[in-house]
Amino acid sequence: MDAKELPPGNGFSTLLVRLDSAYSWDDIRVVSGYCEPFKANFGHVEIPFPSTQPESISTLLVTLEGQNSFSVMSTLVEHFAQSIADALDSANAMYYTLLFPNDSSFEAKFQSISAALLYLLEDDNNVVTLKFVLAHVVSGRLSISDIFQQPGGTLTSINGLLISLQPNKGNLFLNGAELTGGNIVFSTYILHELGGFAFSPFTTVATTTIAATTKTTTTITTTTTTTT
Repeated sequence: MDAKELPPGNGFSTLLVRLDSAYSWDDIRVVSGYCEPFKANFGHVEIPFPSTQPESISTLLVTLEGQNSFSVMSTLVEHFAQSIADALDSANAMYYTLLFPNDSSFEAKFQSISAALLYLLEDDNNVVTLKFVLAHVVSGRLSISDIFQQPGGTLTSINGLLISLQPNKGNLFLNGAELTGGNIVFSTYILHELGGFAFSPFTTVATTTIAATTKTTTTITTTTTTTT
């Protein structure tokens, strides 16, 4: 590696650094400006690891991690980053509405966040879990007011699943999951919070149908319930 001053005589405030062909910037974590006569470090710059996430997903993760209610969904988005990015590209929309269940929803269903992630990220469940995440994403930037006024009382997720909108005494339920907050706008997304699941994390069906599974059988038992 060598370095030269640009332009000459500027007190080394700007340096052009050229790496040997055997190295890349991925190999360098810190750049320091060390003065040999004074035996002092006059500059210390940490170089961040290059992001392996698609740009659209990186933006989404930064926002999710800045909230206190979406640690499970944030982990799922990070885990399925490339697949989600591909699905967004296929949907080919300018904006997206995220109808994400909050952490309390997962705690209620799985008893704890760690148990939820252990189940959802199990290799055997990856296909259903990815469908579950995509089922809570809708094309277009829809505010809460827009959702209330949605023609036909339905939305369609980017993977083609129907979301029924059910107003009740000033509140709004999406396939039985209450819309509890949101209107968090960032980049190409608007984020809303659900106090439940619009689709089951077990079978990717509407949450008005509860699926029960066991390790010893592949049979899925369903029971229809009524929200009161």
